[in-house]
Amino acid sequence: MCGMAFSIKKTFKLYGDGNWQRSSAQRLLLNTEKADGAYKKYKKEIMDSYLKQAGFLKWKSESYVRLNDIGLLEYIGLQKERHGGRTFTVNFAVMPLYMPLQWEETNFGTRLGLYISKKDFWWDYKDDKTARKSFENVRDAIELYLIPWFEKYSDEVEYRQTLTDAVNGNQSDYLTATSRYYEKWLAYLHAKNGNKEEVAKIFSLNEMDEKIFLEGGVEKIVSENMDRLKLPKGL
Repeated sequence: MCGMAFSIKKTFKLYGDGNWQRSSAQRLLLNTEKADGAYKKYKKEIMDSYLKQAGFLKWKSESYVRLNDIGLLEYIGLQKERHGGRTFTVNFAVMPLYMPLQWEETNFGTRLGLYISKKDFWWDYKDDKTARKSFENVRDAIELYLIPWFEKYSDEVEYRQTLTDAVNGNQSDYLTATSRYYEKWLAYLHAKNGNKEEVAKIFSLNEMDEKIFLEGGVEKIVSENMDRLKLPKGL
Protein backbone atom coordinates (compact mmCIF):
# COMPACT_ATOMS: atom_id res chain seq x y z
CA MET A 1 0.00 0.00 0.00
CA CYS A 2 2.82 2.44 0.85
CA GLY A 3 4.50 1.75 -2.48
CA MET A 4 1.24 2.34 -4.32
CA ALA A 5 0.68 5.68 -2.52
CA PHE A 6 4.22 6.76 -3.41
CA SER A 7 3.60 5.87 -7.05
CA ILE A 8 0.37 7.88 -7.11
CA LYS A 9 2.14 10.85 -5.55
CA LYS A 10 4.72 10.80 -8.32
CA THR A 11 1.99 11.24 -10.94
CA PHE A 12 -0.26 13.59 -8.92
CA LYS A 13 -0.61 17.14 -10.20
CA LEU A 14 -2.38 20.13 -8.76
CA TYR A 15 -5.30 21.10 -10.99
CA GLY A 16 -5.23 24.52 -12.62
CA ASP A 17 -2.68 27.31 -12.85
CA GLY A 18 -2.81 28.13 -9.14
CA ASN A 19 -3.35 31.86 -9.61
CA TRP A 20 -5.40 33.48 -6.87
CA GLN A 21 -6.68 36.54 -8.70
CA ARG A 22 -8.30 37.61 -11.95
CA SER A 23 -8.13 40.96 -13.68
CA SER A 24 -11.17 43.21 -13.52
CA ALA A 25 -11.87 42.37 -17.17
CA GLN A 26 -11.74 38.64 -16.43
CA ARG A 27 -14.06 39.05 -13.46
CA LEU A 28 -16.64 40.75 -15.67
CA LEU A 29 -16.83 37.58 -17.76
CA LEU A 30 -17.67 35.40 -14.77
CA ASN A 31 -21.17 34.14 -14.14
CA THR A 32 -20.82 34.59 -10.40
CA GLU A 33 -24.18 33.03 -9.57
CA LYS A 34 -23.28 29.80 -11.38
CA ALA A 35 -19.76 29.82 -9.94
CA ASP A 36 -21.04 30.20 -6.39
CA GLY A 37 -23.62 27.48 -6.99
CA ALA A 38 -20.93 25.12 -8.28
CA TYR A 39 -18.71 25.85 -5.27
CA LYS A 40 -21.54 25.09 -2.86
CA LYS A 41 -22.55 21.95 -4.76
CA TYR A 42 -19.12 20.32 -4.95
CA LYS A 43 -18.03 21.42 -1.52
CA LYS A 44 -21.00 19.45 -0.22
CA GLU A 45 -20.82 16.47 -2.59
CA ILE A 46 -17.04 16.03 -2.56
CA MET A 47 -15.39 17.76 0.41
CA ASP A 48 -18.10 17.39 3.03
CA SER A 49 -18.67 13.77 2.09
CA TYR A 50 -14.99 12.77 1.98
CA LEU A 51 -14.01 14.52 5.20
CA LYS A 52 -17.02 13.12 7.05
CA GLN A 53 -15.86 9.62 6.09
CA ALA A 54 -12.37 10.55 7.32
CA GLY A 55 -13.79 11.46 10.74
CA PHE A 56 -13.88 15.24 10.43
CA LEU A 57 -16.76 17.38 11.65
CA LYS A 58 -17.82 20.63 10.03
CA TRP A 59 -16.84 23.75 11.96
CA LYS A 60 -18.16 27.21 11.13
CA SER A 61 -19.05 27.48 7.44
CA GLU A 62 -15.80 26.60 5.70
CA SER A 63 -13.78 24.48 8.15
CA TYR A 64 -13.44 20.89 9.33
CA VAL A 65 -11.91 19.48 12.52
CA ARG A 66 -11.18 16.20 14.24
CA LEU A 67 -9.31 15.32 17.45
CA ASN A 68 -6.36 12.95 17.37
CA ASP A 69 -5.22 10.53 20.06
CA ILE A 70 -2.73 12.92 21.69
CA GLY A 71 -5.12 15.85 22.14
CA LEU A 72 -4.33 17.82 18.99
CA LEU A 73 -7.14 19.38 17.00
CA GLU A 74 -6.62 18.66 13.30
CA TYR A 75 -7.91 21.60 11.27
CA ILE A 76 -8.71 22.06 7.56
CA GLY A 77 -10.10 25.38 6.36
CA LEU A 78 -11.23 26.57 2.94
CA GLN A 79 -10.46 30.21 2.18
CA LYS A 80 -12.06 32.05 -0.72
CA GLU A 81 -10.27 34.83 -2.56
CA ARG A 82 -11.91 37.98 -1.23
CA HIS A 83 -12.05 40.20 -4.33
CA GLY A 84 -14.50 38.21 -6.42
CA GLY A 85 -12.08 36.09 -8.44
CA ARG A 86 -13.85 32.81 -7.52
CA THR A 87 -10.76 30.93 -6.40
CA PHE A 88 -10.04 29.26 -3.07
CA THR A 89 -7.14 27.81 -1.12
CA VAL A 90 -6.90 25.24 1.68
CA ASN A 91 -5.27 25.90 5.05
CA PHE A 92 -4.39 23.22 7.59
CA ALA A 93 -2.89 22.98 11.06
CA VAL A 94 -2.82 21.09 14.33
CA MET A 95 -3.37 22.81 17.67
CA PRO A 96 -3.39 21.51 21.27
CA LEU A 97 -6.82 21.50 22.89
CA TYR A 98 -5.22 20.90 26.32
CA MET A 99 -3.72 24.41 26.21
CA PRO A 100 -5.99 27.46 26.67
CA LEU A 101 -6.79 28.89 23.22
CA GLN A 102 -8.41 32.24 22.52
CA TRP A 103 -8.83 31.50 18.81
CA GLU A 104 -7.73 28.87 16.33
CA GLU A 105 -3.93 28.69 16.46
CA THR A 106 -2.70 27.90 12.95
CA ASN A 107 1.05 28.47 13.28
CA PHE A 108 1.71 24.73 13.23
CA GLY A 109 0.62 24.22 9.62
CA THR A 110 0.41 25.95 6.26
CA ARG A 111 -1.53 25.94 2.99
CA LEU A 112 -2.06 22.65 1.19
CA GLY A 113 -0.77 23.81 -2.19
CA LEU A 114 2.29 25.37 -0.60
CA TYR A 115 3.03 22.17 1.29
CA ILE A 116 2.82 20.10 -1.90
CA SER A 117 4.40 22.40 -4.49
CA LYS A 118 6.46 24.84 -2.39
CA LYS A 119 4.44 27.75 -3.79
CA ASP A 120 1.09 29.27 -2.91
CA PHE A 121 -1.71 27.64 -4.89
CA TRP A 122 -5.38 28.52 -5.35
CA TRP A 123 -8.04 26.36 -6.98
CA ASP A 124 -10.57 27.76 -9.46
CA TYR A 125 -14.37 27.40 -9.33
CA LYS A 126 -15.34 29.69 -12.21
CA ASP A 127 -17.89 27.19 -13.58
CA ASP A 128 -19.38 23.77 -12.86
CA LYS A 129 -16.74 21.68 -14.66
CA THR A 130 -13.83 23.60 -13.15
CA ALA A 131 -15.30 23.52 -9.65
CA ARG A 132 -15.84 19.76 -9.80
CA LYS A 133 -12.28 19.10 -10.98
CA SER A 134 -10.88 21.49 -8.36
CA PHE A 135 -12.68 19.83 -5.46
CA GLU A 136 -11.76 16.37 -6.72
CA ASN A 137 -8.14 17.51 -6.88
CA VAL A 138 -8.26 18.94 -3.36
CA ARG A 139 -9.81 15.72 -2.06
CA ASP A 140 -7.04 13.67 -3.65
CA ALA A 141 -4.37 16.05 -2.33
CA ILE A 142 -5.75 15.71 1.19
CA GLU A 143 -5.76 11.92 0.89
CA LEU A 144 -2.21 11.70 -0.48
CA TYR A 145 -0.44 14.45 1.46
CA LEU A 146 -2.43 15.89 4.32
CA ILE A 147 -3.82 12.76 5.99
CA PRO A 148 -0.27 11.33 6.31
CA TRP A 149 0.87 14.67 7.76
CA PHE A 150 -1.87 14.50 10.37
CA GLU A 151 -0.96 10.89 11.10
CA LYS A 152 2.66 11.92 11.64
CA TYR A 153 1.59 14.27 14.42
CA SER A 154 -0.69 11.77 16.09
CA ASP A 155 2.62 10.33 17.35
CA GLU A 156 3.51 12.27 20.50
CA VAL A 157 7.23 11.51 20.14
CA GLU A 158 7.24 13.02 16.64
CA TYR A 159 5.21 16.01 17.77
CA ARG A 160 7.41 16.67 20.81
CA GLN A 161 10.58 16.42 18.72
CA THR A 162 9.26 18.91 16.16
CA LEU A 163 8.39 21.35 18.94
CA THR A 164 11.80 20.85 20.55
CA ASP A 165 13.50 21.52 17.24
CA ALA A 166 11.44 24.69 16.79
CA VAL A 167 12.34 25.90 20.28
CA ASN A 168 16.00 25.37 19.38
CA GLY A 169 15.60 27.41 16.22
CA ASN A 170 15.36 24.51 13.77
CA GLN A 171 11.83 24.91 12.49
CA SER A 172 10.40 22.43 9.99
CA ASP A 173 7.08 21.46 8.46
CA TYR A 174 6.01 25.09 8.09
CA LEU A 175 6.11 26.15 11.72
CA THR A 176 6.06 29.91 11.21
CA ALA A 177 6.03 31.54 14.65
CA THR A 178 8.92 32.40 16.98
CA SER A 179 10.74 29.85 19.11
CA ARG A 180 9.21 31.46 22.23
CA TYR A 181 5.76 30.71 20.83
CA TYR A 182 6.54 27.00 20.60
CA GLU A 183 8.10 26.98 24.06
CA LYS A 184 4.60 27.46 25.41
CA TRP A 185 3.28 24.57 23.33
CA LEU A 186 6.09 22.32 24.54
CA ALA A 187 5.56 23.36 28.15
CA TYR A 188 1.86 22.50 27.96
CA LEU A 189 2.69 19.15 26.40
CA HIS A 190 4.88 18.35 29.41
CA ALA A 191 2.20 19.72 31.73
CA LYS A 192 -0.44 17.48 30.14
CA ASN A 193 1.77 14.54 31.03
CA GLY A 194 2.16 15.82 34.61
CA ASN A 195 5.86 16.56 34.28
CA LYS A 196 6.42 19.74 36.31
CA GLU A 197 10.19 19.36 36.17
CA GLU A 198 10.26 19.59 32.38
CA VAL A 199 7.82 22.50 32.46
CA ALA A 200 10.06 24.36 34.90
CA LYS A 201 12.97 24.07 32.47
CA ILE A 202 10.95 26.08 29.97
CA PHE A 203 8.52 28.32 31.86
CA SER A 204 7.98 29.35 35.41
CA LEU A 205 4.69 27.83 36.46
CA ASN A 206 3.09 31.21 37.06
CA GLU A 207 3.40 31.89 33.31
CA MET A 208 1.01 29.03 32.65
CA ASP A 209 -2.49 28.09 33.65
CA GLU A 210 -1.61 25.88 36.63
CA LYS A 211 -5.04 24.27 36.73
CA ILE A 212 -3.73 21.80 34.16
CA PHE A 213 -1.91 20.12 37.06
CA LEU A 214 -5.06 19.76 39.13
CA GLU A 215 -7.28 16.70 39.02
CA GLY A 216 -9.33 16.86 35.87
CA GLY A 217 -7.27 19.81 34.68
CA VAL A 218 -6.77 18.67 31.12
CA GLU A 219 -10.45 17.81 30.68
CA LYS A 220 -11.45 21.21 32.08
CA ILE A 221 -9.20 23.12 29.69
CA VAL A 222 -10.44 21.06 26.74
CA SER A 223 -14.04 21.74 27.75
CA GLU A 224 -13.37 25.48 28.06
CA ASN A 225 -11.74 25.53 24.62
CA MET A 226 -14.69 23.65 23.15
CA ASP A 227 -17.04 26.30 24.48
CA ARG A 228 -14.85 29.31 23.67
CA LEU A 229 -14.17 28.24 20.09
CA LYS A 230 -17.69 26.87 19.60
CA LEU A 231 -16.27 23.57 18.38
CA PRO A 232 -18.75 20.94 17.19
CA LYS A 233 -20.27 18.54 19.68
CA GLY A 234 -19.11 14.98 19.39
CA LEU A 235 -15.51 15.96 18.68
